[in-house]
Amino acid sequence: MKKSILALCALVLLPSCSVFMAARKDGADISQVQASHTRSEFLNLGAKVVNSERLPSGELVEVYQIPKKRGSAVRAVMHGLLDLSTCFIWEVAGTPIEGSLDKQEFITVKVTFGVDDMAKNAELL
Repeated sequence: MKKSILALCALVLLPSCSVFMAARKDGADISQVQASHTRSEFLNLGAKVVNSERLPSGELVEVYQIPKKRGSAVRAVMHGLLDLSTCFIWEVAGTPIEGSLDKQEFITVKVTFGVDDMAKNAELL
């Protein structure tokens, strides 16, 4: 009895894992990085400060690693269609495939801030 309940729970929870994994859109893209003008805007993108240096002029130079946006609506739809057409057997292959694609990439940017904390210069590295 317990095994059948456990199997039923797995059948309910397992379908569509690859769909959700493919649809997840965390991170930032280049246009969001380019639209950032203050230190807090860069940090709000999920940026990790790699290096920080205050210049004698009072300017702040920081190097950020910002997670790249990932996820794809097209891939999510594809996984959903494959799930439905195979009665969710596709999840046996789809979830590991999405798991292997789940490597985080970063945008590295060097930003020079003026004394007013506004970005004076941003350089992609």
